[in-house]
Amino acid sequence: MEGQVDPKLLEKWQLAAPEVVAETAIATVWKVFRADSTPAALKVYHGGNMQDEAPGFALLEALDGRGAARIFARQNAAVLMEWLAGPSLGDVVRGGDDAGATHLLGEVAQRILGADVRLDGLPKIGDEFQALFDLRFGTGCRDSLRCDVERARGVARQMLASMTEVRPLHRDLHHDNIKKSDRGWLAFDAKGALGDPAYELANAFRNPLGAEDLWRQAQRMRFMAGLWAKMLSLPRDRLIGWAVAHMALSITWDVGDVLEDHRDADVLAVFLSVWDEEPSDI
Repeated sequence: MEGQVDPKLLEKWQLAAPEVVAETAIATVWKVFRADSTPAALKVYHGGNMQDEAPGFALLEALDGRGAARIFARQNAAVLMEWLAGPSLGDVVRGGDDAGATHLLGEVAQRILGADVRLDGLPKIGDEFQALFDLRFGTGCRDSLRCDVERARGVARQMLASMTEVRPLHRDLHHDNIKKSDRGWLAFDAKGALGDPAYELANAFRNPLGAEDLWRQAQRMRFMAGLWAKMLSLPRDRLIGWAVAHMALSITWDVGDVLEDHRDADVLAVFLSVWDEEPSDI
């Protein structure tokens, strides 16, 4: 039942003092205390449906705490995981330290991508891009936005066709999915996918919420791509290319099947301008 924890679950996992700390469209999260009095997070999905988040927990289990929250127990649509007290890296950015958050995000990505994780059965990132390729343009879609989306489609096809390494990814690694804990900065809310390591940070360029003016700064994108390329030993052009592709995919998810306009159309234009500056062998 939404808003209440099943008493049998509390008894089975020896949990006490549940307190609701987050309510989303698909799940409720409680802060609870384990038998040894340490705090933990209990996430229970409404209607027993994890939707697209089930593969993410398989990844988090495989990471076993390396750069990410530990999973203590999982049963059907209920997950008990490590408590991350915060703040989030999103809070760090909104507090005025975007550069510091960029470096910390890179460190978390280092730990996740550096873990020797082998998982079969995760979704492939190429499959989700079909929505972008199938997107239709409405009669009111202005020519500049149509052109930018068409160009981004081309970049996405280039990126997918030129992947030489495929590995398990968090697939939703951004500022508000990383929090401070007793073990340092750790990621959570993974989606889980198989893809190019350079795709892991694609969503971070358009984050965090509440700092939208930063997304529109080409210099910020150049800084992020340059720093993460050095930290992760990844090609800078691939980081930028995936950011462009994911930006267009995000627009697609927002609008559905038909694009008329989008509030972040200018962000896509900025991303493409940085892509145009990049000498690329892709």
